[in-house]
Amino acid sequence: MQNQPELLHNLTVDFLRQHYPFDLLTESEIQGMAQAAALDFFPKDTQILIQDGQPSEFLYVIQKGSVRISVRAESGDDIILDMRSEGEHFGLTSMMRGTASQMNVTAAEDMLGYVFPKQLIMQVMQQNAVFGESLLHTSAQRYLDSTLREIRYSDARGGSERLLFTLPVRALIQRLLVSCTVETTIQQAAVMMRDRRVSSIIVNDARGKGIGIVTDRDLRNAVVAAGRSAHQPISAIMQSPVITIDQDDLAFEALLRMLNAGIHHLLVVEQGQGVGVVTTSDLMRLQGSSPLLVAKDVNHQNTVEELAISLQRANQIVPLMFKEGAHPSSIARVIAEINDRVTAKLLTLAEQRFGPPPVAYSWVVLGSEGRKEQTFKTDQDNALIYADPADDAQLQVAQDYFARFADWVGGALEQCGYPLCPGNYMARNPRWCQPLRVWRRYFSNWIETPEPAQVLYSTIFFDMRAVGKASGLAAALQDHFLRLVRGQGIFLAHMARLAVEHTPPIGFFRNFVLDRSGPHKNTLNLKERGTGPIVDLVRVFALEHGISETNTLERLRALVSRGAMGQAEADQLENTLEFLMLLRMRHQVEQVVQEQEPDNFLNPKLLSELERTSLKQAFQIVSREQAAVTERYQLGRLA
Repeated sequence: MQNQPELLHNLTVDFLRQHYPFDLLTESEIQGMAQAAALDFFPKDTQILIQDGQPSEFLYVIQKGSVRISVRAESGDDIILDMRSEGEHFGLTSMMRGTASQMNVTAAEDMLGYVFPKQLIMQVMQQNAVFGESLLHTSAQRYLDSTLREIRYSDARGGSERLLFTLPVRALIQRLLVSCTVETTIQQAAVMMRDRRVSSIIVNDARGKGIGIVTDRDLRNAVVAAGRSAHQPISAIMQSPVITIDQDDLAFEALLRMLNAGIHHLLVVEQGQGVGVVTTSDLMRLQGSSPLLVAKDVNHQNTVEELAISLQRANQIVPLMFKEGAHPSSIARVIAEINDRVTAKLLTLAEQRFGPPPVAYSWVVLGSEGRKEQTFKTDQDNALIYADPADDAQLQVAQDYFARFADWVGGALEQCGYPLCPGNYMARNPRWCQPLRVWRRYFSNWIETPEPAQVLYSTIFFDMRAVGKASGLAAALQDHFLRLVRGQGIFLAHMARLAVEHTPPIGFFRNFVLDRSGPHKNTLNLKERGTGPIVDLVRVFALEHGISETNTLERLRALVSRGAMGQAEADQLENTLEFLMLLRMRHQVEQVVQEQEPDNFLNPKLLSELERTSLKQAFQIVSREQAAVTERYQLGRLA
């Protein structure tokens, strides 16, 4: 029989091998860790670490049981931030900083834990960089996750106000599904809808799968108004394919799908089979100032003046959705949909005003709008690409037409509340209203002969996204520059240098570095020194790997799917970006409520202790990513 120390040693080795990030240790490192480990028992309700108490001298890894992590609020109440259980660790941050513990750690039940001395952990982290980085990442991530929850749900508000973002679609279904076959006549279908008191009917194929939908509006427009015979089959007027949503998706996803498709009914499915229908009315009942109402208003307006009036309600959307607990990325997606609808409507009005365009064109939005990362209205950033004219005469006609066209659309956008771009990155600037061949030449010059000023000048165009008519010109241009970028190490290095130019405002001793004078004294710029570097870093990676997505989170997911980035790193960047966006958005919402102009300058003294700690952790993550990029692209060699 093994003696007790040897048994403990072997149990510790087996345990470490099974739990991340300790499974990243070499065999000799695991053996060394097991040799130095002690196994300690903490009865339920034992305080292991005390807020403002002595710093931890150990890294604790839970072998069995769980701990409760909390902070003591100014009111004296204990706010639970996290629960940790088997395989998870605590005490690392306090141990490494050598400062008072910032949280209480209490045994939530009888707990057995491995205790590793500080000196050993520091030594192993230094000799195994991958393990050290992963251990730091997991600790930082728990900070961020906890703080995100605190920010999202700290308001004293009822659960009904967050229903749009927490309620599954299946909870919205009001009635049993009404369906018919393709042979059912229009009249028979109308009778079924009347008798069952529904505004739509699903048309099924022979296998019972929904292949179309007919609504009250279809009956009015396609039958009554058109004088169609009610004895024709329902398939003659059905909308197909029918757009579906899974019953377990959130109500917010249903809202987005309706906005994207411009529809009012969704077929709810369970494993591909229809179980019900949700409508815009179902969603509108969940919130008073629904984005759907704004989108609906935009669709119904036919003049710039009417659009400007309908968009006054759009300023309420960000504070409302933020209050309801929406993710910043979700809010930005809704705002992008509304902005896209406004632009598309104005493009239609412009064509009505100036006549059909002489050649095909693509209206593209740039920068944060191109990434679908706008919140409150910011400056216009747009451009226009038109098809290469056949000859000089057609070129002159196209230049004249699109110059008047772009100038009118830019003015109309300004009238709707979208300010002109101070940098003149707008289609009304002749330089950014050009045929495809000129745009190809622009990108060829930027990529093949990169200069720092030109690269800075061009960055905004690598986030372009087409709005309105799908002419394919923007996609063709994007394919062109993605092919050019491949293998262009010097260009990528210049782009990478921009991504590390603005470092996070954190000092050597982990103190915030704040503006010491001027209008933004005692603040830090969350966009320039926080979210901006992440956006820039991810853009460089996406360009290097030929990824066409422009949204930062979509770029991260594409990088993971291509094996160009690990899931853990992508998750950390995503959560760090979301955390920084959340702080920035909360700051701006508070300014808008106080009728101030929203900005990016945050005073960290206004944050809670947990938020400040998490912000420092977030900045450290950005710093580490910038350091890795500096080494990867060998930025020290750039002239």
